[in-house]
Amino acid sequence: MQVLNKGQKKDGEKRRIGESESPLPPVSASPIHLTPKPRGEVTFGATRKMKTGCGNLYVTINEDEEGRPFEIFTQIGKAGGCAASQCEAIGRMASLALRSGIQAEEVVKQMRGISCHVPAGYGKEKILSCSDAVARAMEWYINYKMQTQNSRFKTQDLKQMVYSDGPKQTQHATLNAQSAEFDVFQRGACPDCGSQMQYEEGCAKCVCGYSDCG
Repeated sequence: MQVLNKGQKKDGEKRRIGESESPLPPVSASPIHLTPKPRGEVTFGATRKMKTGCGNLYVTINEDEEGRPFEIFTQIGKAGGCAASQCEAIGRMASLALRSGIQAEEVVKQMRGISCHVPAGYGKEKILSCSDAVARAMEWYINYKMQTQNSRFKTQDLKQMVYSDGPKQTQHATLNAQSAEFDVFQRGACPDCGSQMQYEEGCAKCVCGYSDCG
């Protein structure tokens, strides 16, 4: 004689189905907090002089014990006010990102190409703004580290990287010398009429009559 347990089987199936359909317990997703890496007592790096429309900007890139960019310091000539405060803010934010583990290349991407109304230079050597200058200095530093694969800086190697463009660099140097001789070079767009301004006799002047001697 065969015992029928059809009903019991259905109850078991229902129970198993009910278990499979019960909602899964929620997964606790705790937010990830990035903590800046503490700075040591001594750091080493390099300082690059960048010519901007607001004056000479000195960008110092220091590295951590593993040879990676760790912090950025900026000093813009004798300028004060907005230019100096903005450069300090750029350096602080870039340092915060680097110390928090953000790749230096990503920091460069965020600042590269930002322009203001007072650029400096010509062609590929044209510096669009102070933030663009900081990005270019970081880019130069990264390229140097990749080429040398050595955490120890050699002054001669640094000079070769700065002046390694051959005839193009000589051509730019000639143009800069001519500009210095006549004390005239472009200073971006005029805020009044939008024309190209020229630097003459210590002031940025425009054909419309606008001048800026600050």
